[in-house]
Amino acid sequence: MTHRQQNYIDRIIMTPCVDKELMFRSHCIVHLRENDVAKHNKNACLTFDYLGENTARLLNLFYNSKDKTPAYSLGFIPKTDSEARIITDDTVRSITAALECEYSANPYLLKENDKKEIATLIDAAKGAVKDYRKQHKDDSVLTNDTYNSIFSDIDRWDITANERFCALFNKYKGALQEFFDLARKFDENDIKALVAYRNHITHGNYCEITDTVIRSARFMKLIIYCSLLNRLGIPYDKLKDMMFTNIID
Repeated sequence: MTHRQQNYIDRIIMTPCVDKELMFRSHCIVHLRENDVAKHNKNACLTFDYLGENTARLLNLFYNSKDKTPAYSLGFIPKTDSEARIITDDTVRSITAALECEYSANPYLLKENDKKEIATLIDAAKGAVKDYRKQHKDDSVLTNDTYNSIFSDIDRWDITANERFCALFNKYKGALQEFFDLARKFDENDIKALVAYRNHITHGNYCEITDTVIRSARFMKLIIYCSLLNRLGIPYDKLKDMMFTNIID
């Protein structure tokens, strides 16, 4: 878990370490090629030893995902170091898809009052469609598949993507603000810019990517890592330790 799909290892050093504070570093020391553009901290590898009993949960997440249920989405991970700092339209789509996945896997982020009101609205909308279908059963040209599609769309009603991503951000921003300068300047307007850009390009429109969108995309990757690791069983305090040691970076 080195934040690269392809890792070129010149050498692996295995050496005993008696310093408890540095113990975890002796587990994985990777020497990267000298011509790598964006070097990754050689001690910032998330090892199975560090994950401990959470390793089983990680493997379960990757290999036992059920159809139509939130699993994981890490398609934005760069293939090589040379691609690590590049943000493209595909990267933005992948990051926002991962945020949607992490939000879906954390249903408690939606406030109870919001849940109740959305559920009430969904029931009302379904009732209206059913009444319409019943009243126009003899003259409606719509097929059963169309009605089923309408019901499915109604079932997916939720708060806006901006609100969903902000809920994830607010969960982890306290810890991130302790270790990242960017987090102290980051706010909901940055998330709005990212969502707006995603919506533009999703509907086939050309939109020039801005520094705000690039900065937001990079920062929200940290949110994805925090959320994924947290639901694997790594507690909030340990996430802060991982930020301090640059494992989350």
